[in-house]
Amino acid sequence: MLKELESGFEKRFKVLSFDLDDALYDNQPVIQRAEQISSDYLAEQFEKQNQPFNLSDFFQIRKNLFAANNPKYENVSLVRQIALAEFCKKLENSAQIAERAFSLFFDARSEVVVSDEIQQMIENLSQHFTLVSVTNGNCDVRKLSIGSFFNRNYSVDKGFRAKPHPHMLQQVLADYGVGPSQLLHIGDSLKYDCLAAKAANVEFYHFEPFVDSKHVATEIDELMKYLSWTEAN
Repeated sequence: MLKELESGFEKRFKVLSFDLDDALYDNQPVIQRAEQISSDYLAEQFEKQNQPFNLSDFFQIRKNLFAANNPKYENVSLVRQIALAEFCKKLENSAQIAERAFSLFFDARSEVVVSDEIQQMIENLSQHFTLVSVTNGNCDVRKLSIGSFFNRNYSVDKGFRAKPHPHMLQQVLADYGVGPSQLLHIGDSLKYDCLAAKAANVEFYHFEPFVDSKHVATEIDELMKYLSWTEAN
């Protein structure tokens, strides 16, 4: 059961930064649905122009861009747009088709259902801490039911380097004028979230509630216990 934090204590952490994908919602079915909507549209357009459609070509183009080790390709939205443009280049009106395929994906990608448990947790925490989101992905947090509880949102789409680079967390520290010990970063990825926190010299809490459906309540309870303990000590 979600435990509310006691009010009136001197908080150790002033700001909590949350990763989004797979930390505050199960991202895999969202991405799968968005990919399907986009690919269905593309298949229809290729068929109309009697062009062979092989979606694996698109994924290979995207894979090659990610492998280029270029910081600008840390932006997953930009990579998708470039890959779609290349994939559709043999079609008439290719630019419009690629743009539409991206829009369909992006809109569906932000159609996220946040569970009641996560919703309650975020609402509760927002009464005690400043909350920000820090994501490598391209979900529009403003469209989420929990969006209003976040004070600011940091993403690669806004020009930041992707985690594990500490750029976004360093900017959080600067924007709120807090020291590293006053920021707690919460995320599911040891590869990206943990290493970014370590590089920024801030504390990291490993939070992965969507390993299975029964894990959500347990993970929330453990996080709330951890915050209650750290604020009391």
